Amino acid sequence: MLGEYTSADVVTIDTARRSEIGQVAQTLSADDRRQLQREAFGTWASRLLADDILSVEEEATWNDVTELLDLPMTVLIDEFSEVWHRLIIARINDGRLPVTEAPSVLTKRNEVVHAEFPASLLKEVAVREYQAGHQGVSFRVMKGVRFHTGGTRGRSVVVGSQFRVEDAGTLSITSQRLVFTGEKKAMEMPYSKMLDFDGYSDGVRIHLSNRQNSPLFQIEKGELAVAVLNGAVQKALDSA
Repeated sequence: MLGEYTSADVVTIDTARRSEIGQVAQTLSADDRRQLQREAFGTWASRLLADDILSVEEEATWNDVTELLDLPMTVLIDEFSEVWHRLIIARINDGRLPVTEAPSVLTKRNEVVHAEFPASLLKEVAVREYQAGHQGVSFRVMKGVRFHTGGTRGRSVVVGSQFRVEDAGTLSITSQRLVFTGEKKAMEMPYSKMLDFDGYSDGVRIHLSNRQNSPLFQIEKGELAVAVLNGAVQKALDSA
């Protein structure tokens, strides 16, 4: 039933409409009502988050609908984890960034930490293999047999590349910079030195004006980290 409404329609749901929906719901069995509620909510939530941006007004509607359907946060996280993940990202895309109250990194003046993620610093290494070759001359000893003189000389050649973990630690996204605090090294990446960055579902690569190599970080919640980083960088540029 709710799935038939667009997000704009739901904003206008009044008390009478809620009463109507509630009366229809009472005619169903508990299991049927629960199933219908879940299906309707999933359809409506997908429409609401179609543009990957959640405005303040839309979030208020979200709260009204989840209350109407009796969907507490624990249910949303357990049964609609993908939708919940999209909700958080959509809220960040609206410019409303989270703030970490007790960050692990020391902050500078007027700096806030928006998020911290367990991360691995990756290093790209060449994959090599040994290709052997023969050097010398050969001559026939008997039919079908050759005797080789000289030595065997080969060479190591690059056949590809792979990534390996160089360090593991925490990646902190602040209002001014990106900070990696690892077990072996620490790395500070101010937004003022950032040229751009590449976002992945499992990580991010940072391109900096003062570094020849672009640091690549592996992050389990890569999409969330990229959303927070993009929001933080945009906000820093707007205030510069």
